Amino acid sequence: MSLDIEFDIPSWGNDNNESISSIDNDSIQKKRKRNEEDVKKKIGNQTTKQNNKLDSINSNLQKKKMRKEEKKEEVTTKQVQSSNQKKEGKEKKLESNERKKEEKKEEKKYETMKEKLKQKIEEQRNQKKLSPLQEKMKERLAGGQFRWLNEQLYTTTGSQSFQTFQKDPSLFNIYHSGFQMQVDKWPVNPLDELIRFVSSLPSSKVIADFGCGEARLAQSVSHKVHSFDLHSPNPHVVACDISHVPLDDESVDVVIFCLSLMGTNYLDFIKEAKRVLKPRGIIKIAEVKSRISEETEIKKFTNQIKQLGFKLSSTDKSNKMFISFQFNKVNDQINPPKSDTKESSVLKPCIYKRR
Repeated sequence: MSLDIEFDIPSWGNDNNESISSIDNDSIQKKRKRNEEDVKKKIGNQTTKQNNKLDSINSNLQKKKMRKEEKKEEVTTKQVQSSNQKKEGKEKKLESNERKKEEKKEEKKYETMKEKLKQKIEEQRNQKKLSPLQEKMKERLAGGQFRWLNEQLYTTTGSQSFQTFQKDPSLFNIYHSGFQMQVDKWPVNPLDELIRFVSSLPSSKVIADFGCGEARLAQSVSHKVHSFDLHSPNPHVVACDISHVPLDDESVDVVIFCLSLMGTNYLDFIKEAKRVLKPRGIIKIAEVKSRISEETEIKKFTNQIKQLGFKLSSTDKSNKMFISFQFNKVNDQINPPKSDTKESSVLKPCIYKRR
């Protein structure tokens, strides 16, 4: 008997070959991709390197250009500086030449001035000198004019003297030149004492100098000083009759009368001083002793001032030639002087003897 047994034998032939070929293709493709990626990476690295090299080359080129430009700028600046220096040198030379020319001109002017001065000196030397007799005559003439003016000032009112000096201002110079000759002979000038007194006061004090002359007091102190006289020889002096000064009421602290109570109406000067003085203000009076030599005359004079509203604070008789007083303003009332104390009977006129 026969047994028919059938076996299913798998067919490995074609299917197996197909699967193997597919595996090979995948691997090949992967390898290709890997190779391609490697190639790309290599190319990318190479390109980056080349780019970096290019960048470095470009930067170096730019640096070189910048250096060249800087060098050019340095050269141009140096050239400009050198040209400026040359210009400055030329300008300095021109300035020095101009200065030299100006100096030469000034030297010529100085030399001409010297020559002119020499010529004037020679002319003065060649002029005839006054003889001793002519000099004495000239001095006597000046002395006579001074004595006449001095007598007029002591024997007329202040307003009359003011009118006289306004008509002929040259009289002021004649009088003060003669007065200065007298002052030079004095051992002490009372004005110096008054200057020291004013200098000792606070600088805020305001001073009025009645009969100031050439205003030496105002020019010797730092205080505000109003200077008044019959004529104005300089800007410090206001010309006026000192019985009517251009000041406001109670506007000054000190009034000075240095040998200036000369008019026959000298009490009007004192009244005007009281008007412009502040309360407790000071009057300083310096006079020649020959005008009030006796004690009775001194008492009469001080009583006159007291009756005008002042208080006597001090009297100085230590000097041989002069006497000085200090009064303080105490009230606004003015009592008229008694009949036995007229101005002319108290202060005598200071008249020089004729020679």
